Amino acid sequence: MAYCPTCGEDNLEDARFCTACGKALPERARTDAADTASAGEGRHRPRWRQGAALAASSRLTIVASLFAGLVIGFGLAELFAAGGKSGPAASQTLALNVSPTPALSGRLMLTPSSGTFLAGDSFSVELVVSAREPFNAAQAAVSLSPNLAVQTIAEPPSTHGPCDFTNYSHRPTPADPSFAGSYASGFASLSCTVYVLEIRALRSGTATITLSGESILASSDGRELFGTANGGIYTIAGTAPSDNATPSSGSNLHLATPTAAMMAGRLPKRPRARQRWNSTPLFDDAEWRTALTWGATPAAEAAVLLQRRVTAGAAQA
Repeated sequence: MAYCPTCGEDNLEDARFCTACGKALPERARTDAADTASAGEGRHRPRWRQGAALAASSRLTIVASLFAGLVIGFGLAELFAAGGKSGPAASQTLALNVSPTPALSGRLMLTPSSGTFLAGDSFSVELVVSAREPFNAAQAAVSLSPNLAVQTIAEPPSTHGPCDFTNYSHRPTPADPSFAGSYASGFASLSCTVYVLEIRALRSGTATITLSGESILASSDGRELFGTANGGIYTIAGTAPSDNATPSSGSNLHLATPTAAMMAGRLPKRPRARQRWNSTPLFDDAEWRTALTWGATPAAEAAVLLQRRVTAGAAQA
């Protein structure tokens, strides 16, 4: 297209005169028009359109600058409202505003949590509750492996800081040492010992005490504080002695079971005279009657007396 420098009208490329104003079109305008058409740039915009585009661009720049200024201004205002002064205090206030929820700090643990014991022996384990902020209630399910048995559950000594829960929704027993207790209103603790388990090792192997279903509640608002639990793993060695085993007395003397005649008061015959040791009778009549009077002297005492006399006779030899 050929641009008319007089009126600004676009004309055909080969036009010599402007179709709008009739003025002759210069040769350069026709050449520029041909170059523009070949480059695919379309029509030339009039000067007044170029000015409008520049004005719109300027307005956008001004609006963007005002928006950025407002954002910066609000940020500075928030900063001054948070502290109003610089230093560690202001930093601490900002940190509290953006910090995430604090980690759960409550803990339930057994102490000792490990050890080696002999089968048949007994040992004590304490259950301790602790947290970084006051709590007023706690609970846990406590289970033991088959090679352990709870003999007694005792209150911890005062030096270990007993929990002394006043309310129990589940009171621990030797058959079920699980617990769920709480303090009365207005009372709380940071660390305390729930109880002391007296445990008997039944047989060798690895023994465990497991904690589950744990909960520790904050006294301020009832939030859950429980975070970790530590049970116990113990090594049991050896074999437990049989409960009906009879300890050896160290001698070959065996007591006979009293007969019906003995229980009726009939005495066994006195030993013959040949039962002497260096011409000294082992028993005289009174001593023999006293030692073997069933009912007046227990069988065990009679056996001890008999052993004493035999030992005395051997010493005289």
